[in-house]
Amino acid sequence: MGPYRLEGRLGGGGMGQVFLGRSPGGRLVAVKLVRPELADDPGFRRRFALEAEAARRVGGFYTAQLVDADPDADPPWLVTAYIPGPSLHQAVEAHGPMPPEAISVLGAGLAEGLGAIHACGLVHRDLKPSNVILAADGPRVIDFGITRALDATSHTLSRAVIGTPSFMSPEQARGHEIGPASDVFSLGLVLAFAATARSPFGTGPAEAIVYRVAHDDPDLTGLPAHLADLVKRCLAKTPGNRPSVTDILGQLTDFTQATTQWLPPPIATMITERQVHTPPTPALTPPSDPGTHRSGTTPDALEHAPATDPSGDTEQHPDEPDQGPSDGIHTPSRRRLPRRLFLAGGLAALSAAAAPIGWDYWSHRNRLTGEDLYTVAFSPDGRTIAGGNISGDGWLWATDSHDVITDFSSANSDNSALAFTPDGSALVTAGMREPLSFRDPSTARVTISLASPLGSAQTMAFSADGSQLVVAGNIPIGNLEAPEICIVWDVKAQKLKHTMPFASRASSGVNSAAFIDNDSLILAGGNLTEGSTNGFWRWNLPSGELKPMGPDGWGSAVAVSPHGKQYALGGAHGCSLTSAQGTAPRVISNAHVDALAFSPDGATLAVADKDGIRLRDAATGRTKTTITDRRASTLAFHPDGRFLVSGGWFVDGKGGWLWPLNDT
Repeated sequence: MGPYRLEGRLGGGGMGQVFLGRSPGGRLVAVKLVRPELADDPGFRRRFALEAEAARRVGGFYTAQLVDADPDADPPWLVTAYIPGPSLHQAVEAHGPMPPEAISVLGAGLAEGLGAIHACGLVHRDLKPSNVILAADGPRVIDFGITRALDATSHTLSRAVIGTPSFMSPEQARGHEIGPASDVFSLGLVLAFAATARSPFGTGPAEAIVYRVAHDDPDLTGLPAHLADLVKRCLAKTPGNRPSVTDILGQLTDFTQATTQWLPPPIATMITERQVHTPPTPALTPPSDPGTHRSGTTPDALEHAPATDPSGDTEQHPDEPDQGPSDGIHTPSRRRLPRRLFLAGGLAALSAAAAPIGWDYWSHRNRLTGEDLYTVAFSPDGRTIAGGNISGDGWLWATDSHDVITDFSSANSDNSALAFTPDGSALVTAGMREPLSFRDPSTARVTISLASPLGSAQTMAFSADGSQLVVAGNIPIGNLEAPEICIVWDVKAQKLKHTMPFASRASSGVNSAAFIDNDSLILAGGNLTEGSTNGFWRWNLPSGELKPMGPDGWGSAVAVSPHGKQYALGGAHGCSLTSAQGTAPRVISNAHVDALAFSPDGATLAVADKDGIRLRDAATGRTKTTITDRRASTLAFHPDGRFLVSGGWFVDGKGGWLWPLNDT
């Protein structure tokens, strides 16, 4: 790309794809190519050029320098210094919370890096653990400066907010103008994550997290004493009450002066491994003309190369065997694992072929993607899997080969809910302030687009006969007043039949919905009516009556068995089963549930909770099989029960997997 030779794909994010490259002089660099739909926007190119020029001026010891960019290229690209080290996200995921001394060095380095960014008139806007690289001589802030160009484009399209829910500021959540103080809030969240391995505002749907960021106090339990007060001040709701990066640096300096080896040995080893396995510098060859690749390798040829984005967008899971691609790129052959280049956060190493037996093998071999997955579905004939996320990414995979048939993006960067029509004639998608899009099930091209009053789509489901479609959601990011939280469509007439308005400011909206019959639905959520604490409701469509039907507290998931005789309710209370006859819910698990799915014959219930995914006997509730200890936020059975597909966006369950069930 320009004078840079591309050597492997590192990953992808909201702006585009990232490749490992070499400069004409042989230095390793990270090359980011902008997504085509962004490149087609002249306004984006102008902002990209301005922000890239500003980012070039950012110096200092704790940032990854922007060394080159071409906003006029097709596609536009930028090049940053390459840092052979894990992201903070990867390090904490692999080894748990960092010690207090290391967090002090981390905080001081990040404060100094942010100070250099702010001095050039920039705001990072997306500081998070995956945008912090850990090097032997201190942390580095990456992906700064350019987010504003993407942010402005997204606002033009949809008034969406760019940022990561668990690490954004209250003013970001509300869609307000932001400044350096917003980065200080994010820094406080990053330090809390490093110290506790969790977000101070908890987990759950993105919209619920954003609501807590804007309104609730953070949970700072477990923070070291010398950091607790500092982090608390960083997390002040009012920007003017937060410390400056200079104040933060001054407070942490006393704890960092005597520190030489700043990282604990296990994380230091991660850095050493990346340095040892970095590809050697090749013999110098004359540079080619700009716009050509000296090696002849094109981005398209590298698009499916296994690797990991150093920004943390696609990451290796530490408990998976290091036997090949762990970034979520599927393995095309089921017979053996090919010998392929493996790049983990900058790590480049050849991995030998291996084929262990058991679930760990399938976890590795049948991983569909390493990107966040908020929703998954099988086509009625079982040949295709669809998946999407809140970043606007969408995919169709072939079930048998696991190959990507096509990928697609939504107009406004959100594909958080999708479903196939029962007759297989269309794939329907929706998201935050998205139209309801009917897509060709083979190509994912939009054939029908219907304007929707829904603030943010979190879930959708068809009635058994396909005549009705329910779409429901939560409070949309950047607009805490949603016009509607649940709507039902007449599919044939393409008209709204029923709507449920946003009733309570304390409401977390609807997280999951399923038809009982054509006249009633089960909804999971929180505080759907003023003053209520129920997590599950039965919505009678003809009368509009909402009737509580399950345990109190957060409701995450509901499922109705194929024969309609049994219901599963999952949430903060755990998992419970009830019947169409109205029997009292019977709790079969106490762990917080994230997703549920009945098998096609109704005999098995798949339950995803904080401990992983288990298949349970639908009659007794007893565990039949443990699929994995990874978390999942969405589940779907193959129409004939041969497979279970899971997707997630959690730290310990990010990506999508296809699990074979014939041996279970």
